[in-house]
Formats: sequence, structure tokens, C-alpha cells
Amino acid sequence: MWTINISWIEPNGKLGRLLKGRKPKEEAMSDYLTKVKQLLEAAATAAYATLSHLALCSTI
Repeated sequence: MWTINISWIEPNGKLGRLLKGRKPKEEAMSDYLTKVKQLLEAAATAAYATLSHLALCSTI
């Protein structure tokens, strides 16, 4: 009979969660909000860079 040693898997790591099942609802919501925040920050940075570029071009 074969056995698989999974003692190296972190219980709260990504693979550990896959083996245990779904994330807790609070953790999933927190991850979602973090991702939304990152996307909004990236969009704001891109918008600022675009507006700065347009302002610079219009003064030349």
C-alpha cells in the first residue's frame, strides 16, 4: 500500500486550503476586497499618468 507524505504542506497555504476545501467566507471576502483595492489603485495611477502626460503635451 502506498502512502503520501504531505507534512510539508502549510495548513494555511494555498495547497493546504485546496486539500481542505473552500476558504472561509471572511477570508475570501478579504482577498476579494484586497484585489479590488489593488485594481482601483492601478487604474488611478494609470489615469494620473495619462492626465499628466496630456497636460505636459498641451503646454509644449
